Amino acid sequence: MATKRKAAINEQFHNHQRVWKWYEEQRSNRWQNYNTANNKLIDNAYKNGETSVRISVSRKHYIIHFNTMLQENEETLHKRPIMLSFE
Repeated sequence: MATKRKAAINEQFHNHQRVWKWYEEQRSNRWQNYNTANNKLIDNAYKNGETSVRISVSRKHYIIHFNTMLQENEETLHKRPIMLSFE
């Protein structure tokens, strides 16, 4: 079912830019865009059907879990929501 849904979304939004975001709950309570390099890493892993991908942001290391749509800090294990948007 998830594969069909993903295929339908990809078909419907193929002309849109895919933007991955994380939720900043401590300071701004807003969705923040990942930088361009990490957005590409995350999107490629998602498109390839991987269940997770590791990224680095300012010397911090995170795991992006697609099955739960969470970003996990590898050191503190703090988790926050992520989302895919189309612009």
